[in-house]
Amino acid sequence: MTTYSCAETCFAALADLIGELIESDAFLQRRGDDNPFVLAMPILFDGSPDLHFFAMVDEKDDPVAFVSTLPDDAPDALAIGPLYVTPAARGQGLGRDLVRSCVEHAWAGGKAHLVVETWGTNTAARRTFESVGFRLDATEPDARVNGDSTVCYRLDREEL
Repeated sequence: MTTYSCAETCFAALADLIGELIESDAFLQRRGDDNPFVLAMPILFDGSPDLHFFAMVDEKDDPVAFVSTLPDDAPDALAIGPLYVTPAARGQGLGRDLVRSCVEHAWAGGKAHLVVETWGTNTAARRTFESVGFRLDATEPDARVNGDSTVCYRLDREEL
């Protein structure tokens, strides 16, 4: 059985996983452009103390999953950015563990809220966020996706 550990990392260390995410059919169908947001994150948030990357790595220190925290419009909040787990590593709770790392990071940094958005049809991600304690905050139609919606989740520090 493979064991995994979670660690803070950097964008460059995740190049292969980010490439895998961008090349996945689901991601391409939903983005539909030539400049995926995930590639622009280091430029968009350059120097922001709120941009952090966490990875789950296997025994060989190869990353198999990642998540990021990003600045939010509210100064007392962080947003959770792309969460990706390789197909071979799914179903083992790695996504949940990464989200918990984001929560710990946010609370340690004095943030009062965490927010995250995902596709309405992404039931695996929705279950992951709900299992950590996030509550559904809003559902919005998303014109970029045929028939899908964006669901917004929120976790408040005082709720835990």
